[in-house]
Amino acid sequence: MRKFSILAAILLSILILPAYSPRAAALTADEILDRVDENMYAQSSVIEAEMTITYKDRVVKKQMHIENEGKDKAYSEFLAPERDKGIKYLRLGDNLWMYHPSVNRVINIAGHQLRQSANGSDFSYEDMMERSKKLQDRYTVQIAGNEQLGGRPSIVLDLEAKVSGITYYRVKMWVDSEYFIALREEYSAKSGKLLKYLQNSDIQKYGSRYYPTRITVKDVIRDASATEMVLKKVQFDVPLGANAFSKDRLH
Repeated sequence: MRKFSILAAILLSILILPAYSPRAAALTADEILDRVDENMYAQSSVIEAEMTITYKDRVVKKQMHIENEGKDKAYSEFLAPERDKGIKYLRLGDNLWMYHPSVNRVINIAGHQLRQSANGSDFSYEDMMERSKKLQDRYTVQIAGNEQLGGRPSIVLDLEAKVSGITYYRVKMWVDSEYFIALREEYSAKSGKLLKYLQNSDIQKYGSRYYPTRITVKDVIRDASATEMVLKKVQFDVPLGANAFSKDRLH
C-alpha cells in the first residue's frame, strides 16, 4: 500500500507541475518577446474577421476586412452591418485616420479621442496605436514564473513602463512556451488596478508561424461589453497593392 501511495504521489506531481520547454527556458525575457513578435507580425497579412460585441442588453456582429504591413501600416474596413458598412481606418506609424460615410469625410483621431472605444468595442483607438510599438522600447520585462493556462505550458512575464505617458503602466503576459503566442495579457494602472485584459485562443499554424484566430478583450473599467474577434481567413506574406496604405483609399 505504501509503495502504491508513493507512486500515486509521483504521478500526481507530474500532472500538476507546469510543463517546461527546453528552448523557452534558455531564452531571456526580451528574447521571448522577440519570438512573440516574430509570430504576430509578418511582412504583410490579409485577414477577414468577425467581431462580436456582447453588451448587457444585446449582441452586435460586425464583419471586417483587415490588411497589415509589418507593425507600422494597417488598413481596415467594415463590411457589415449596414450602419457600419464603409467605415474605414488607416494607421501609418503614429497617425490614425477614420473615414465615416455618414459624414463623408476623413477624420484624424488624436489626443483624448484615442482613449475612446473603437466602434463600440472594448478596443480603444489607443490600443490600436500601442500595438505598433516594440514592447522592449517602452517596458522593462522580467520572467515571473511558469504556469499552466488553458492546458498549455506558459511563461509568465511582468512588464513595467520605463517611459512616461504610456497607456498601461503594467502588463502581465502569459506566453505559450512552445508556440510563443501571448495566451493572455492583463493591463494595469501604476497602482496595480486591472484596467483591461486580452485573451488569445484557437491557435492555428500557417507555414512555420503560429497565430491565434480568436481574440477576446474586456475593458474592466468601462464594463459595458465584452468583445470577441474571430479570424475567418488569414493570409500571410501576400502582395498588397501599391496604394494599399494610401489616404486616397479612405474616400
